[in-house]
Amino acid sequence: MFHDFFSESLRRQQLAATSQSDQAEIPVNRQAFFRIRTNLATLNRTVAQLQGTLEKIGPLRFKSRANSTDAAAANATSASELSDLVSASAAVMNSTEQVNATPTSFSPFGPTWAGSSTAEATIDGIYDGSNGTMTLTFEVDQGGTHGSNQLRIKVFDAYSQEIDEISVKKNDPIDKQYTLSNGLIFTLGDGDLVKDDTFTVDVYDTVGSTVDPAKPLNGTRNDNPNLEYGLSVTDGTFELNGTTIDIYASDTINAALDRITQSDAGVTAAFDAATEKVVLTQKTLGSVPTIVLANDTSGFLAATKLESATPTPGTDDEREKPLTDVPRFSSVQSGNININDVAIAIDVDVDSLNDVLDRINASDADVTASFDSTAMRVTIVSNDLSQELILDSGGTGFFPALDISNGTYQPEKASGGSKGMPQWYAFQFAHAVQDVAEALNALFDEPESGVVLDAYLKQLRQKIKTAIQKSFDSDESHFQTEFGIELDFRDTKKPIFDFSGEDLNRLASSLIHNQHVREIRSLFFGKYNTKGDGLATKLTTALEHADSNLEMTLTDSYLEITLGGRDSLIDVWA
Repeated sequence: MFHDFFSESLRRQQLAATSQSDQAEIPVNRQAFFRIRTNLATLNRTVAQLQGTLEKIGPLRFKSRANSTDAAAANATSASELSDLVSASAAVMNSTEQVNATPTSFSPFGPTWAGSSTAEATIDGIYDGSNGTMTLTFEVDQGGTHGSNQLRIKVFDAYSQEIDEISVKKNDPIDKQYTLSNGLIFTLGDGDLVKDDTFTVDVYDTVGSTVDPAKPLNGTRNDNPNLEYGLSVTDGTFELNGTTIDIYASDTINAALDRITQSDAGVTAAFDAATEKVVLTQKTLGSVPTIVLANDTSGFLAATKLESATPTPGTDDEREKPLTDVPRFSSVQSGNININDVAIAIDVDVDSLNDVLDRINASDADVTASFDSTAMRVTIVSNDLSQELILDSGGTGFFPALDISNGTYQPEKASGGSKGMPQWYAFQFAHAVQDVAEALNALFDEPESGVVLDAYLKQLRQKIKTAIQKSFDSDESHFQTEFGIELDFRDTKKPIFDFSGEDLNRLASSLIHNQHVREIRSLFFGKYNTKGDGLATKLTTALEHADSNLEMTLTDSYLEITLGGRDSLIDVWA
């Protein structure tokens, strides 16, 4: 079905191209080919990622039965947390202080006259706190038309004491600013003032000013974003990691930060309302990727207090470094470790912890070695429930460095009780489910671009949705379980498979404490008396069909036939 669909779609694109002049034919073919091939290749990689995670769950299906957890395979786990083997972090840069660090405040910027005066007033400046916290009243003492008459406004405190008088001369510029004794600045617009008309302004000597990231940077009166007084933003640019970022005076802070995040600078930008600071986070983990700001012509960096900010470097994952560079493994020597009498070589100058764990899993020792980032421990477990586990560091000191003793570990025999799944296995399963969630979300986040790809994505996603509906035996679009699994197709802006760290722990806990085990196995791998009836099998089947069509579409022979012969194919690649 997919093959026929692609054949017809590409044929139509070829006909559309050939209907143009001969001079236009080659560029149109070339554009169509590269656009389709690039998009489908990207999707192909995403599908392969999802299939890989499903294959990871596959071997677990026969062990995820409630009764099988009465026995436990021989296993060895770090006796204490390996908390020094920290995960990688990213470089971060914060505003050096609150975007508006003024310790006092006032409101509103654009007060409304109580009566019929039409000349709008604007309040600005920095309140010096001299009147404490109270409500000030501005009252027209002499009315008239702004620009034609002499005007006078008196300012009273909460005790009806006059604290200021503003004289607006008829020859004053229309935008003249009048500074009050308490630091506030009064500006009057076009229009009339009616005698005895009033408006009020609240002033606070202990409540600081707060920027509003959702208002335009050049906003006035009650659209004022409340940048720190004296700082402003104009149309301009600045450079972030060598990428030019456009800034417009009409931007909000949020809009500018979104533009940063969507740029090629490799940085995520956000406003932290709790600290009232802008936070820039490098998208790439590790100590090398950094954040560099330069050449601001807009004033945005100064206004957001980033102009003199310096990044806090990220950290490298200790599990990815050569063992010799990690303090915990400083005493480990190169050589051979032995697991179940199988020698496994380690080179401390080259191998990382993850390298060694991968080599253990690929060996003939018939064990699974993993690092549980929740428990912060390494676990080595026999793949055979009846097989003992024999660990020998062979003079390297590797296992003691992981707080695992050398020696022989025996499997636990079934006791006939209702004990749940071993912790190591439950978390291995939960992490595999997390991989599936991330891959599914990536597949559904794949942008739509191009007629053929759009239709392909629509059909592929519908097949996946149908597979999930059949696994839940429902035609609904939202599924939620008591053991941490939630899939939701209703809101395309949110991940369809919401599987947080809390959900991961809930799923693992259900298996460890023998709760919902039958439901979990039934959902993922089918009921005990059925074959191929679970979510893993249904998704794998759907994706195998999709993947085979992608592969077919990307082959030279298929493109040659569809685009009209070997000569056309050569033109396309030229």
